[in-house]
Amino acid sequence: MRIPRVCLLALCILALFIGCSPVETPKTDFPKETPKTVYQPDRAEIEKLIKGLETDKAEACNANVEKLALIGEGAVEPLISALKYNVKHFKTDYNNVQIPLSEAEKNFHQGVRAALVKIGAPSVQPVIKELMGKYPFDSEDFAWILGEIGDKRALPVLREAVKYTSKDPFGFDSYICKGEATRALVKISGPAEVPNFVKELRNKDSDYDHDSIIGGFIGIGEPAVPFLAKVLEDKSEGAVFRNKVIGVFTAIRDKKTAPLFIKMLEDEKEDPTLRWNAAVVLGNIGGEEFVPPLINALENGVYGGALYALGKIGDRRAVPALLKLLDEEVEKNGAKANLDKRDIIDALGKIGDSRAVYPLIRRLNDIAWCDNASEALVAIGEPAVQPLTSSLDSQKGSFIRDKIRETLKKIEKKQQIKKEENSEKGTF
Repeated sequence: MRIPRVCLLALCILALFIGCSPVETPKTDFPKETPKTVYQPDRAEIEKLIKGLETDKAEACNANVEKLALIGEGAVEPLISALKYNVKHFKTDYNNVQIPLSEAEKNFHQGVRAALVKIGAPSVQPVIKELMGKYPFDSEDFAWILGEIGDKRALPVLREAVKYTSKDPFGFDSYICKGEATRALVKISGPAEVPNFVKELRNKDSDYDHDSIIGGFIGIGEPAVPFLAKVLEDKSEGAVFRNKVIGVFTAIRDKKTAPLFIKMLEDEKEDPTLRWNAAVVLGNIGGEEFVPPLINALENGVYGGALYALGKIGDRRAVPALLKLLDEEVEKNGAKANLDKRDIIDALGKIGDSRAVYPLIRRLNDIAWCDNASEALVAIGEPAVQPLTSSLDSQKGSFIRDKIRETLKKIEKKQQIKKEENSEKGTF
């Protein structure tokens, strides 16, 4: 069975982009209690603070978020107005092709949402009012805010938002609202409702977006783990369903679940995609004790997931097995058909062991792997400089010589940036 390389990437980023929201979701460690009001400036001063969120300096943006949070209830209505009328979700060029937001625009969007979350309880009723208002395109922002605040007063309106039917013929706004509302609803409902949402996850015709249910479970965190672990152990559920559930564990990273995933990894009768993803979970949990079973899995054909995990953990004991695999022939069919040498090279770069330098330099001459080999050598850094310089003198081909020069320049630039950062730290 051939497992596409993109499956690993999709799973790894699941926790970051879950919920089908087209906007970036910042990390949230905001306090749930309502901040005390310290002062009440006039509307003009509040709007000036909100305008100040639009900066490419994250520190300045965060400072204004804190000030707005301290104002409390008086800042809620201006912030909601900014979210409805001023915040850009994306931009398009003259061909209607989406182009990235600037750093200042991203900070503004995230800052407005963060301020409403930090204000807490006073934000809840005004945000509930807007969620099912006449601006459905912004609804996913309001659903996200309610989910982060975690106030159970939001549950009825979130249930309605899940069932919202868009007037847009393409249904785009309805889709993103449904996803974010689902995530918020599951998160606020808490661990007691996990079994009911698992039933919705089994239901192909459910009103709830399945990926967003997983996002809600991630929001609940460790209290959701015991029931979901039992679901995952039940092989009668089928591989497709269990692979949905395993996405929760890649994000929660609960070390108590490690024995379950080691068992899954070592079970040769287990579905290959589940073994692959079990390795990913172990890599995300992290721990040197997982290295032996991961190396064993690598030797038994669990390539992509085990390579990701070994690179993530970064233990040098994996280097001999990785170098041996790097030298083996790629197969179009058979046991090694799933092996992508770019995954091996990436893992070697993350581990950063000097034993990998010369094998990686040899891969600079192969157009299929040269870019990955170059990035891996840059990651290894100083130990690669002398071997690369020596190889530049001994290599005759123009392609590999250009790649060596390019790699040396990247290492030099990386070292210079690090030197400047250390110098700046030393001045304070």
